[in-house]
Amino acid sequence: MDVTLPDSLRVQRISSDLFKIPLPSGSVYTHLLWQTDLPSVRFGHEWVVICVPLKQFIDVCIDPYIKMIESAEQLTVEKREEYIKGQNPECYNMPMPRIGFRCRESINTSFMGLVSKKQYVWSVGFVDGRHRTRIAEHLGAQYIPIQISKFEVVPLRKHLGLQ
Repeated sequence: MDVTLPDSLRVQRISSDLFKIPLPSGSVYTHLLWQTDLPSVRFGHEWVVICVPLKQFIDVCIDPYIKMIESAEQLTVEKREEYIKGQNPECYNMPMPRIGFRCRESINTSFMGLVSKKQYVWSVGFVDGRHRTRIAEHLGAQYIPIQISKFEVVPLRKHLGLQ
């Protein structure tokens, strides 16, 4: 991450595959613990972990084929509480989101379903981690670590304004 952050916001690398995400005071937990979900041998060759500003990241989660879920506030109370309980850092090290970031073709339809024109849009597609991302947002995380193909890091960072 290029941006200099105060320690209270900085995601900390605890070990080669474990990351601590700080949460604001008054949150259910003081932090979350997320880990990579790929074996180190494969992970080091194809995937990297980067830290992203959560709000900006969610703004580019517009993939029409792998939709981002609604905010945690729109879940039922029971479901939201179940997901929050699953994030308890005393009991669990949750896998961090693994995503793809690609330019996809999007075809706009016009009146009566007629094809109007092709558009191309850059967007995040989740392999895993949509609910964790929304719960981290709900709990007040400002930055999160994500796993991404090393070939997709540059365009994502550019779209997030990190370059």
